[in-house]
Amino acid sequence: MLLKRIINSLPSDLINLLPVLDQAGIKTTENLLFTPRQILLSSIPSIRKDDLDALIAYALRRTAPISVTADTLLPKEEITWTGFGIYNVDQLLDAWDGVGILEIAGPKKVGKSLLALHAVLRTLKDGGKAVWIDTDGSFSPIRAKIILESWDLMHQTTEVLNRLEIRPCFKVEPDLYDIISSLQIELMVSHAEMITVMEQLAEMTQTYGLTTIVINTTVSSSPINPLSNFSPTTIKPALGIAFGYCADVTLLIQETGKVFGLVDEEERDRVRRKPGLRGVVEVLKSRVSAGGRWSVFETDGIQLFDVVPPPLVDERSERMSRGTVPQRPVHGPLRETLIP
Repeated sequence: MLLKRIINSLPSDLINLLPVLDQAGIKTTENLLFTPRQILLSSIPSIRKDDLDALIAYALRRTAPISVTADTLLPKEEITWTGFGIYNVDQLLDAWDGVGILEIAGPKKVGKSLLALHAVLRTLKDGGKAVWIDTDGSFSPIRAKIILESWDLMHQTTEVLNRLEIRPCFKVEPDLYDIISSLQIELMVSHAEMITVMEQLAEMTQTYGLTTIVINTTVSSSPINPLSNFSPTTIKPALGIAFGYCADVTLLIQETGKVFGLVDEEERDRVRRKPGLRGVVEVLKSRVSAGGRWSVFETDGIQLFDVVPPPLVDERSERMSRGTVPQRPVHGPLRETLIP
């Protein structure tokens, strides 16, 4: 976590330490906690040992997990993060309290906006409020209404949606030539502005205890994405490396045929022959849960379903390599694992 993200909650006598630490290259709580104390004191003589100890203790309280017993959790009825509503995907985030920036990245038409919409509507139906900043005109109030009706909330649809504020925020440039001529300069300036906005958004999220979901697209990652569990993954979240450090959790969604096509022929061809969509969700980076985990979901465009994923190794090939009889595989095609 960037040290400047906790500046608003620091005691006044510790705030002055942050610029000094920043000049010495200590910019994050990780830098502060894992740099030996003697090195910090010797390299920054102006810092008093007592002040440094107090800052380290405060950073540790902000970043270390808090141990609680079950009896203390029972009286707490308020839950900040209500999840997406699909058990296996929600388990990827462990017991996240919902405070932070959640990035959902993926190509077009893999269910990014639908997952975000389900998370928002689940918060709204429990009495929360939300603002949806629509940057590409993809928000559909009709789909939101149908989702609520599928949850047997047809009599509360208006009440729930009244707590959702939609803000269109996209820019249409009429003069294409002006865009092309100034593209290089604008890209440099826009990237800097984007990082500034994300840092401000992160600060606001932490200050007010918000859940912020950012939907991102993807770009090529050749030959593979080293953060992914799957060797066929040749994409990564767009907007550069700096953008990724602004998010507390980064989820990558891909169509299942892209990932499991080599070991499941039906799944490879399903996207062209079957209705609906199946997506693989994996945790690329996370400050709030274990990374490197993944799950599978299915959707008809409205509802979300858990799916038991197939094995990554073909069982018949594995049996033959061991010299055993290639019997009928224990795992069937992915189409048979849908949980209704």
